[in-house]
Amino acid sequence: MIRTVYDKLNNDAHSYWVGSLLSNNAFVQVGYLNGLTTSGQFYCCAWFYEFFPPNNSTSPPIIGPAGSAGPITSWHTYTMNHTGNGVWAFYMDNQYLGSSPPAGNTYNLGSGTTGNNVIAALSEVAETTVRTDTIGPAEFKNLKYAPTNPNAFQPVQTGNVHIGCGLNNSCLPNPYGVSEIENLPNDFLSGSNIPTPGPDECGNPVNPTTMVLWSPTLALTCTGTNMSFSFIDQDGKKITPDWISLDDSSRTIFYTNYQSQIVPSPSGQWSINKIYWHAVNVATSLIVDMSGPNQVFPTNVFSVTFAVVGYIYSLPVKNATIIMYLPDSTNQTLRTNRDGEVIFTQLPPSSYSVHISVPYGITSNQVHDISGPGSLIAKVFSLPELITIIIPPIIIAVLIAVAVARKEHQRQAMIQAQTPIQPILHQLRHSRSSCDPVRVIPPRNPYSEQFTARFSDVFLSLQVGIVGVGYAGFDSMTPGLSTRELMFEASSRAYEDAGIDPRRDVQSFVCCTEDFWEGISITDEYMPDQLGAVLRPLCTVSSDGIIGLATACMHIMSGIADVAVVESHSKISDVLNPSEITSFGFDP
Repeated sequence: MIRTVYDKLNNDAHSYWVGSLLSNNAFVQVGYLNGLTTSGQFYCCAWFYEFFPPNNSTSPPIIGPAGSAGPITSWHTYTMNHTGNGVWAFYMDNQYLGSSPPAGNTYNLGSGTTGNNVIAALSEVAETTVRTDTIGPAEFKNLKYAPTNPNAFQPVQTGNVHIGCGLNNSCLPNPYGVSEIENLPNDFLSGSNIPTPGPDECGNPVNPTTMVLWSPTLALTCTGTNMSFSFIDQDGKKITPDWISLDDSSRTIFYTNYQSQIVPSPSGQWSINKIYWHAVNVATSLIVDMSGPNQVFPTNVFSVTFAVVGYIYSLPVKNATIIMYLPDSTNQTLRTNRDGEVIFTQLPPSSYSVHISVPYGITSNQVHDISGPGSLIAKVFSLPELITIIIPPIIIAVLIAVAVARKEHQRQAMIQAQTPIQPILHQLRHSRSSCDPVRVIPPRNPYSEQFTARFSDVFLSLQVGIVGVGYAGFDSMTPGLSTRELMFEASSRAYEDAGIDPRRDVQSFVCCTEDFWEGISITDEYMPDQLGAVLRPLCTVSSDGIIGLATACMHIMSGIADVAVVESHSKISDVLNPSEITSFGFDP
């Protein structure tokens, strides 16, 4: 069995597995791994199995979905059985995962069995050239094998530690270690923060030459004081750490169970130097009092008040959803109260990624370094800020459009009022004599003055207005709806609001989009259907909605259209690499 942990990756993969080399040099293994998603985000944890035919290391691993081996701190049993003809079947919690290929197929493992080869349980960093990653440590227990009958598993009799690096161990010494859990045979931690070699189950130092943790030839009788440990945060609430270690300056011993444990006599005194909570050491280096059966240890675990306020007015934002990601990839999700506050409890000191979904505002992703209890403030763009930023430019644009429309109507009126040219020519041709003068009286005001509108005339009579509005999908993510579906929903609402039929009443459609954000070339080819604009005049503006509004106003003022529709959208949650696209936009 292996207990699921999450650890810090370095653009590589960490795996925890059980496996064996076969007698014909083939290899099989099954376990779980931590890795990267296709969007570059770390995840925990997926089951996997892998097999290599003799003298072949190219067969790809089979990996389950992210989270399939979770959640954090859960135990899972990983098993593999030889079913004959070089076929091995792989299981997690007795659930079938898959098999290696049958005989005659690529990557068949051949007729080899484990033979005299050892059964291995490993913590491993793959695809890396550094030794700085934090690996677990993961906890393994009940390592078993069945020589013939899969239903007759028996414990591995000898636990021997091997710590290596690559095929030739060229990068030793290695910063990782293996240690038995106190009072639990065939139960060990493997990974970071573990000394090499660690102690056996009774706290005795392991022989650095043989590196044997347990063996039938080792007669172990654990002696010491029977004690129980409890751990509390700074609010006095109980926590249960993943694992702890005690140190007496000559050795380090490890526990994952804290009730009725035998604590060996120290060389001097025991100090509790590691208490791991959400992958962070929260110990405060207290001394273990061997005189009593119970002891309570305070930890560096605390609560934090988190307040969400607006950027401009600092008004509290209620009903904002905050997801705080802890160092071991778990999270706490809370919603702010009427004062815009939430209280996150039992946090270890660390750097936290925080995702804030703001009602009628802009989603925010922030990073906060939290070292102790107190209060934090997160500033976001909430509804008051958006109104302040967006509404004034829209009003100004509409007023400018109205002013231009007013001038255009005045110009059209003046043209109609001009004396037609044809009657003047007719008068010239039919005058009584060639000497009769024809006098054309010019307008009383110069032509330029007739087209100059006073400010009051422009803004007193609005000629262009917004007669209908529709919107959809204002949320941090809308995975169940495509961009086209959101456009259809918004346009349907706008047409209903305005009381118009787009196929009959609209003369111009304006879309605001950009190929790079859409991931499609010539994006406007995909716009007409959901707007009711098939075979109708439609143009695309590679800018935001305010530019589209100005474009529609110009269409109306120029006489192209009496009614124009403006559609603007964004589904940035579908974009995997927004920062790269933004950088490309600034590239000269």
